[in-house]
Amino acid sequence: MLFLQSLLLIVFAQIPLSDGLWLTVRFVSGLLGLIFLPGFVLANAVLDEDNIGVAFILIFGLMLQLLNVYVLWAIHIFYAPLNFTLLMCILTIVEFAFAIILSYKRGSTFHISKVLLRPKLDIALIVIIASYLILALYWQQYAPSPHSDGAAYMDMARNAVEKGDFYSTMLLPANTWNYVECSSGMHTHMFGYFAIALFFMLGNISLFSAKIMLIFTGLLIILVLYELVKKLFNANVARLAALITAISPELLTNVGLVGGPEIPSALFTIFTIYLLINAPTSNRKLNMAFTAGLSLFIAWYAWFFNFFVFVTFLPFLFIYITTKNKEFKVADVLVFLILIFSFIFEWRLLLNLFYASIGVQIPSLIIAVFALTYLFNFKKGKASNTLVTFAVMILVLYLAFYSRVIIADFIPQLQQFVVSVQHGMDVVTSNVERDVGVLSRAFNLEEVNRYWGMYWDGVYGYLGTVVVFLSFAALARIDKIRETALIISFPLLQAVWWGLFVTLDWGFQPRFIVCSSLFYFILVASVIEMIYLYAIKTFDITNKLHVNFKLEISRFINEKNFVTAFIVGLLLLSIFNFTYPLYDKHKKIMESWNYPQIFGLDPAIRWIKENTQSDDILMARQGNYWSWFTGRRTVFFAPAYFGSVNITLLTSLIKEFKVKYLIVDYRLYSEFPELKLLYSSPNSFYGSQIVFSTISERGYKTIIYNVTNISYGNLVRLETLISDCDSNQYWSIFALYGNGTITTDYLDKVEGNSSIKITFTVKEQKDLTPSAVITHNLAQPLDLSNTSNLQFWIKTPFSYQDIHIKLATDPNNYIFIHTQGTKSQTWEQITIPLTNILTTIGEPNLHSINFMQIYIRGLEPNRTYTFWLDHISAYNELFILNEQK
Repeated sequence: MLFLQSLLLIVFAQIPLSDGLWLTVRFVSGLLGLIFLPGFVLANAVLDEDNIGVAFILIFGLMLQLLNVYVLWAIHIFYAPLNFTLLMCILTIVEFAFAIILSYKRGSTFHISKVLLRPKLDIALIVIIASYLILALYWQQYAPSPHSDGAAYMDMARNAVEKGDFYSTMLLPANTWNYVECSSGMHTHMFGYFAIALFFMLGNISLFSAKIMLIFTGLLIILVLYELVKKLFNANVARLAALITAISPELLTNVGLVGGPEIPSALFTIFTIYLLINAPTSNRKLNMAFTAGLSLFIAWYAWFFNFFVFVTFLPFLFIYITTKNKEFKVADVLVFLILIFSFIFEWRLLLNLFYASIGVQIPSLIIAVFALTYLFNFKKGKASNTLVTFAVMILVLYLAFYSRVIIADFIPQLQQFVVSVQHGMDVVTSNVERDVGVLSRAFNLEEVNRYWGMYWDGVYGYLGTVVVFLSFAALARIDKIRETALIISFPLLQAVWWGLFVTLDWGFQPRFIVCSSLFYFILVASVIEMIYLYAIKTFDITNKLHVNFKLEISRFINEKNFVTAFIVGLLLLSIFNFTYPLYDKHKKIMESWNYPQIFGLDPAIRWIKENTQSDDILMARQGNYWSWFTGRRTVFFAPAYFGSVNITLLTSLIKEFKVKYLIVDYRLYSEFPELKLLYSSPNSFYGSQIVFSTISERGYKTIIYNVTNISYGNLVRLETLISDCDSNQYWSIFALYGNGTITTDYLDKVEGNSSIKITFTVKEQKDLTPSAVITHNLAQPLDLSNTSNLQFWIKTPFSYQDIHIKLATDPNNYIFIHTQGTKSQTWEQITIPLTNILTTIGEPNLHSINFMQIYIRGLEPNRTYTFWLDHISAYNELFILNEQK
């Protein structure tokens, strides 16, 4: 067997990443050598012989490889880059050989044929699997582009496989947690992108390979769900649950749209439940408990929200298993709760306390609690099998978590983040404040009601009202009340968590309920069986009352089977009838993430790939998409990371990140109000150049600015003088608003020989804002098209509303720019960007400005005001490279 695996891996490693037939050969040999054969050995070591099947072989193999990727991630912190594929193959061969040697020493033997042929084939399950695969492949057409989160995960996975380094090409501010996640690979959802990296390695680096991972994981969900429900209920309910799950738009959408890591998390969540339910009565309970701890660790760091729900679900699961196995003892429940709370307390507080005090995170409480539990319960034989199972699972989970904690201590980006955030506040205080902030929302009834309503609107909207109704109707099934209560507790706990603690700035997405939807589907299957059992019972009573009652079809088929099939089919069709509109709703959700088509990004993506260097840095609002599609390092320019940004701050960020190309699209236009003109009226700024521009069929623009000059150049100011104010020639009072005089003041000035002094009596107006207005007729037309700001000195020893400045080509073609008013007894320099356009009349031409009017607005009528002006100019600031000077 070891020779076979080595041969498969040699074949796999020799085939390059490609397409077509060789891709298929590579994928099959990799799947067999890296997942199936190792999974077969592990399943033999962990599960009882009767439970070993293809489903568990595949999930054990997948779990092993995800943990191997985790090991490579840990190694890369100390040594990078790595040869990802080579090390994965070496690790697998070593582990495989070690497992075989250990098994032979224990007298175990391996017979793949027996495993494959042992179980009696469930034809219904095979049909369900075939239906799922057909629908899943068909459903892919509605998601030709990934979800924005999925693009980020695929970008990280590509770098891990191609470059042997776990980082994202997205660039973020160093004082954000996302910077730590993206630059070190220590992502909160790391096993999500680990799974994508694994399938990138098995196949090729493409959206298709990521989708194959989701389809494969979705298949395993159906198979594990089938085994779990068969254990809790029976085979009929298991088939129905598998069928409802396989054809549900919820699952099909999330195996079609490469989004978050909710699908892998859901798989390992239900796999953990299966192991914990079976372990106490197994001869291999410790092996199963150990595996359950690792499985829950993967579920946790695939999608953390499932873990929070699972922690609160564990006491319900523990009580169910102890009562089912007749091991229930209050003392055991208390011991288990102490283990849980010590884990949480250690995780949220004590580790950080030690880190802040001595610089090392020491697992103090959890070890002490486990030591006491061992001495007083396990060693004396007082602990039940269920308590032993759960205790081992929690210990393994904690050790896996602690391994991540220790590795994190060696990540430079994390140390940099800790230093840069909240100066003067230690780690403990910072974490406690964060947790208190999260917990405090539970006491805000308005917020609780909002999120509670959001959750149930999402559940009803994406699963369907009939599914939710039937799920709660399952509580009427008295013969399975314990199982029903257990199953329904998970989605209810998710609702509680969502209502009390979740904070979300965007809308509810169907991926948030992927895991809990499986529990709803189990309950629906249970209630369907309850209904048809009642119908069969009624049918039997009817036959006894009417002895002569016969069906013509009874000559050919069994009457009970016919009635059962008829009722089940009728119920499924009824459910399908009510939930059918959800397929179109989910389809539209998948299509809504096709940003390249919706916003017409494809031409810009092609231009970037064809006209830029691989080490050029981009800046874009959708940094995750541009990172994935172009393979270029991209600053994720989002308000969540940079706040409100004006053109001055934008240039600073461009210089800080050494950006070469700024991509302006509709998202940037809609989310950065002060940068709107870069989209609506694209023009060069600070020495940048527009190198690409396109408009999609829907009217969305994509503009690419080459900002290399800004990143690497020096700032040069080019000034155009409008008036030095050394003379009152060409200046006049605009009589529509009042009367007055304009004189030169040789004593009160800022620059040159003098300033101009304006004494203005404001006229009372009926329809116009009372203002002091003066006109400057230029000696000759000025070209202000290459300037970006108007600047002047002013002294206004009175309050006013604002200043409007008219720049006119002629009386019928002009623009108004504006700035807010101030009151100053001394001279103040005012700068107004020419982009601060208030009004445009006609078709003004900045190439030829013939006169200017200055409006001091918001004054009291019939009152005289005196103010001064000096040195009025327009200027532009350009970043110019040294060789361009």
